[in-house]
Amino acid sequence: MSIRALIKTSNMAQLCLVLLLSLCTGWLGRSLYEINGLLHNYHHLESLLAEIGGISRENYRAALDYISTGDTFHLERWRHLLRMERGEAPRPSTAQIAPGERRSLTSLVDGLETTGPVRAQVQSIVAQLVLLESMTEAAVRNALKSGPEASVAQARQDRQAALLWVHDNGLARIPDSIAEAARRLGDKQRAEFLARLGEREAPLRWTLVAALAGLALLGSSVLGNAYIFQSRIANPLDRVSRYAESVAAGLDPLPLHLRHRDELAVMFASLQRMKGTLYSRIRELREAEQRARRSRQQAVLARSQALTSLELAQRASHVQDDFLRRISHEIRTPLNAIIGMSYLSLQTDLNGVQRDYLAQINKSGSVLLDMVNRILDFSSASEGSIRTERKVFAVADLMDLLRQSVAGLALEKRLRLNFVLDPSIPAVVAGDERHLEEVLRILLDNAVKYTASGSVDFRILPSGEPPMRKGAIRLLFVVSDTGPGLGEEQWKKLFEPFTLGDESMTRSFSGLGLGLALARQLVSLMGGELKVGSVPGQGSRFSFSVDMEQPDASGGCEDAEQPADGAAGNRSSIRSGPPDVSGVSGLPETPSLTGPAYPAALPHMPVLPGPAGMAGPQAEAPAGDSVGAPSTAFAVLVVEDNEINAQIARELLEQAGLEVLLAANGQEALDLLDNPVHPPLGLVLMDVQMPVMDGLEATRRIRAMGISPVDLPVVAMTAHTDMASRMDGKDVGMNDYLTKPVNPETLYATLEKWLVGGLGRNPVKQAHEDGGAAELPENGSQGACTPAGRGMVAPATAALPDAAQAVSIINVESGLATVGDNRKLYFELLQRFVDHYGDSPARLRKMLESGNLKGAARMAHTVKGVAANLGVERICELTRTMEEFLPHNLPEHAVLEAFEVEMGRVLDYVRSMGRHACRTASGSGQLAEEHRAALLAFLEDLPRRMETDWGAMESAMENFSLLADGTPHAEGVAAILTAVKDFDMGGVGCLADNLRDSLLRESATKA
Repeated sequence: MSIRALIKTSNMAQLCLVLLLSLCTGWLGRSLYEINGLLHNYHHLESLLAEIGGISRENYRAALDYISTGDTFHLERWRHLLRMERGEAPRPSTAQIAPGERRSLTSLVDGLETTGPVRAQVQSIVAQLVLLESMTEAAVRNALKSGPEASVAQARQDRQAALLWVHDNGLARIPDSIAEAARRLGDKQRAEFLARLGEREAPLRWTLVAALAGLALLGSSVLGNAYIFQSRIANPLDRVSRYAESVAAGLDPLPLHLRHRDELAVMFASLQRMKGTLYSRIRELREAEQRARRSRQQAVLARSQALTSLELAQRASHVQDDFLRRISHEIRTPLNAIIGMSYLSLQTDLNGVQRDYLAQINKSGSVLLDMVNRILDFSSASEGSIRTERKVFAVADLMDLLRQSVAGLALEKRLRLNFVLDPSIPAVVAGDERHLEEVLRILLDNAVKYTASGSVDFRILPSGEPPMRKGAIRLLFVVSDTGPGLGEEQWKKLFEPFTLGDESMTRSFSGLGLGLALARQLVSLMGGELKVGSVPGQGSRFSFSVDMEQPDASGGCEDAEQPADGAAGNRSSIRSGPPDVSGVSGLPETPSLTGPAYPAALPHMPVLPGPAGMAGPQAEAPAGDSVGAPSTAFAVLVVEDNEINAQIARELLEQAGLEVLLAANGQEALDLLDNPVHPPLGLVLMDVQMPVMDGLEATRRIRAMGISPVDLPVVAMTAHTDMASRMDGKDVGMNDYLTKPVNPETLYATLEKWLVGGLGRNPVKQAHEDGGAAELPENGSQGACTPAGRGMVAPATAALPDAAQAVSIINVESGLATVGDNRKLYFELLQRFVDHYGDSPARLRKMLESGNLKGAARMAHTVKGVAANLGVERICELTRTMEEFLPHNLPEHAVLEAFEVEMGRVLDYVRSMGRHACRTASGSGQLAEEHRAALLAFLEDLPRRMETDWGAMESAMENFSLLADGTPHAEGVAAILTAVKDFDMGGVGCLADNLRDSLLRESATKA
């Protein structure tokens, strides 16, 4: 029999046994239910008959006791029994039937579940009991015949008469007859009950025997199944499994002989055939392996050569990118000086030849700066470090900006510019405006540059392609020209770096050949593809499509200013014949000095640092605007565990006229939110890594309290700059993200964005406006020797042993920018940094030795944030390196050693500043001898520095300004620093000569 048939038969047998057991169980349940009903009825009947017999005797005895004695107790007892029998009084709680209920014996008899004859007999007995009650009642009435006012003798006489009446009527025999009748009926019912139980006993016994037999058979079936499984399935499978393992191990076992011809036997036969096929394939594979082994050495050799070539190519690519990035950065500093000085020189009185020379210098410097920026962008794009930047912008404004950028060259070449904006495109969209503008600028610059005559067209149209994101619109950007055009072989190489379509163009036009390669990478970053079509002699056409979002539907885009009313009128078409650029000569348009200059829009305008860009306590507030008065009805909560960072944030916020509340951790911030705050909170600046409760958990709990990002914006303020940290903040409900060191301009821009009603007073913007309103001198040399003081300078609070050393230890300029150029506050923060973290190297070593890696990571993070804010850049870099290891691994020993050495240098530097401050405060008011000598040496070398490294000269003068604070030379140093920031070379030289003479006179006087 097959295994399938055995299992089927066994299952059917077990099913029948289970059915039999179910029937037996049902019969047993039914029989027990009937027996329970019989027992219940018999119990009620027996209890009622016993109660009738007992109550008849008790009723008679109570009445007789009263008639015999005249005791009212027995009278009351008799009356109570009589009322209880009639259902007028509650039954005793010990009664077997209806305890505590007001039910008469007649109603109890009527409620019996029994046959009619039995109920009739019980009713007959109850009728005798009722007769007894009436007779005892008559006897008692005779005993009370004279009433309660009768005399004792008369009452005794009445009772004697009643007692005689009882004896004459044979009342004593009635209770016994009632009890006897009840007893006989009870015996009869007991006999009937036992007889009925006997009738049901035999079926119950046989049913129980059948159930036990079914259970025994079921157990036997289970044992049989187990035996069948073991003998027919488990054992053969075990043998087959061992056989298969032997085959898998490469052995050739003997064939198995199974006793039964069942499914397992069929499976084993298949396994035998599979083994034969497998062994034949193994033989074939061994032959193929022998053939492959002969060529293996050649393949390994070729692979090693390919890997070596790949490694060399990657190394060369990295070296090239690193070289381009480094050299480009190094070029920017002198290049900025060239552009700035030539720009300032053009504002002076010049003859025609001089103006032409300087204009060519300015223009060439701007072109070179554009090349450097393009090299940097291309290097970043090649490494994949560029990220999209979403922003809301007006399409018409972007088109107008692009038109202005090429209008000058188009006018010179008498080209016609056709700029067309499709009317169906929304006025305002959200997308990567900066990279989109850069791509379009590259395409338009190339089109105008390579087109000798004719026109350049730029169109923005709806794209026929579906958008890649839901709710977005896809726009098509097309730039076409009537230039020379290119053949297929030429334009296929256009997107290769450092490649021009035609080698002859290298002689005709300047260019690196990076523009289109960079444009293609940026378009790909935005989710599009840059396409080109060109016909020799007819021109070229570049196009690409990217997704844009509508601000009201995007939800996640930043807010931006809406376009002016005039922009809507320019949406349909922006055209120019030759462009209208009246007043434009060969020079680029001179930017206005009343606002900040943006290099992307004004390539010829250098970014000029100067007093206009500084905002601090020394800055004079507008009329009617007190620095200390809050400019908004809302307060700002700064949640920062580091006191120095908290003070920096507080100073910057108070400069903007804001009321500031401080909290040292997330729990304190939550406690402040639980209590009423006046004025109410308008924004929270939240550090991320703090003790007790970090910023992420605090923000999560704030949002869980029902406070939405609209009701209370939370802005992260942390030293973490990676994208993962930004996403973590966004996930818990943070509105924005600021990285340390916090740039004041960025901080104020963020406050204006998120505070309800904006920022009442922006110190950075106010400083730009104040600086822009001032007019430049007509001649760079006139008035340059007049000391240009910097206003009220804080008392001397810092000194530096050596200017060159200061640059490498602390970036004072960066630190001052963080605190709004408040020198006194900056020195206090440096002193607190030394007090709090001067022993941090020893504390870190102790934590690492004890295995407290988490504590070490927390300390490194804290020191990094404070050092970044104060310009202690080397300490910041070393702690950032430690964070890459902690808290999972120990940092390298060399990093700890360098951190300890660098912290020692910072301690010495800050202490020297403190000693100088003490000397100045004590009234000396003179430069230390070593500082005077260092300043004189620097002034002697100033002409060479002006020609080689303008940026380093500015940093050194910042440090010397700290040395000179509180001395007679402070004004002269500040004037030189101002002239340096304004690129006033003549003024710098004149002021330096005056200061050098003053220092020499002071030295001669001391001598």
